[in-house]
Amino acid sequence: MQDYLVLFGWCAVVFFLAAALIPYLRGKSDLMCSWSLFLVGAANFIGYDSVLSGRRMFNWGLFTDQEYFKLISGAIVYTIAVFIGYYSFKFPGRIAGRTFLKWPDYHGSAGYIIIALCVTMLFFSVFFPEIQFIGQIIIVLGPPAGVLAICIAFKRWWDNRISAGMLVIVGALLIISLVAAMHGTTGRRNVLSVVLAIPTCIYFLWLRQRRLGWSIVPLSVLVVATVIIMGAYTSIRHRYNLQTVNVTDRSPLQTAIESLRMLPSAIIELRGLDNIFGSGAVEASLVAIAWYPQSAPHEPFFTLKYILANPIPRAWWPDKPKALGETLPRDTGKWSRGYVNWGPGVVGHGFHEGGYHFIVLYALLAGIAMRYFDELLKRQPDNPYLMGMLAGASGQIIAYTRGDIGLFTVLIIGAVLAILVVRWVMRPIVGYTLVYPSDAERWQMQQMQEQPPELVNSEELPAWPASPAPARN
Repeated sequence: MQDYLVLFGWCAVVFFLAAALIPYLRGKSDLMCSWSLFLVGAANFIGYDSVLSGRRMFNWGLFTDQEYFKLISGAIVYTIAVFIGYYSFKFPGRIAGRTFLKWPDYHGSAGYIIIALCVTMLFFSVFFPEIQFIGQIIIVLGPPAGVLAICIAFKRWWDNRISAGMLVIVGALLIISLVAAMHGTTGRRNVLSVVLAIPTCIYFLWLRQRRLGWSIVPLSVLVVATVIIMGAYTSIRHRYNLQTVNVTDRSPLQTAIESLRMLPSAIIELRGLDNIFGSGAVEASLVAIAWYPQSAPHEPFFTLKYILANPIPRAWWPDKPKALGETLPRDTGKWSRGYVNWGPGVVGHGFHEGGYHFIVLYALLAGIAMRYFDELLKRQPDNPYLMGMLAGASGQIIAYTRGDIGLFTVLIIGAVLAILVVRWVMRPIVGYTLVYPSDAERWQMQQMQEQPPELVNSEELPAWPASPAPARN
């Protein structure tokens, strides 16, 4: 059965990558959107992880043919359901056409206020995470707020590319956000979100409107550069031990700064990229399939309970639910020392909670949520707030099929809330002066433009920003 798992893994890699690339090459979809990021992650954490598990690269247990069958069938069910959720429902687009149409201006002094607000949130997440309740929230909002600051500053520079001062601010924000992303953790997701901030802006501000022949080379350069940076960071993040990069004679901040200083040399000395692919998510799913309900009862709707309970400090609720990736390796006896956080995989989560119907439920919800956000992006492609939202959540979206999906959902919600907090705070200061048309207003404009010129008063046509489809001719 392991040979079939390897075959399934390679087929999944090809399928997910094709599902991301073919619509883009045909001009039907954006390459930089939540759906494409999700598919790239699925190619790794469902596809390539299946190959590694089938080749016994992790060896976390001996599994039966039935358990392998449940894994493969669960992955197929999840894939079908998430595609249905993304492509079959029309209401996410209708909602996107009439929501979040107004945003604060980011030009002039307003832009500096926004950047200062974002940096303040980022600093609080680094230096004051222990404040009960407030710290629990700000630690989720801080990292994506730093990414938003980068996107706002980069958009300001893009609009006036002779402004050397704004370019310096972009560089400074990039360094600050990278240090914060490396602070107190060896995780890569926040680092990936920071690294993707500028490529996201470049795509929507420049490459999206270019012909495919002219955009393929810069897109390839951005992808390769991102992979190399993440490979270099992966090679140094566990340099002290497997749990944390901190040692007794240095603070987390000192270690983060050291990591950033080591990054250029790690890039130069990088000898391979094997260490950035695969994570053991499929093997962890097999462990969950073998454990539930044979050795432990199902926990229905555990993911939803975890999400709702997350803002509550554990000091107030000692028995607050812990992530499945933290409890599964200990409950099964696969891990007993130090901190551990497995990626249980989407299939493992489903069988932990009850089986295929939970796999379908969470896949549908994920597909619908991604469709709504991508519809927003399609209507507002030059909106730096949405660019920051996408980039700030990108690390979690790519890793979503790895899990823990409860934790990653909380962090994705945090990226959304960080931008909405900025939007809310800036409203009484500058108002909502960046306005996009609703779908109804776009339709009215289209009808007016299709009338003969002598029947249209050009002064009555509102100057709404357009939302062109990606140019691919």
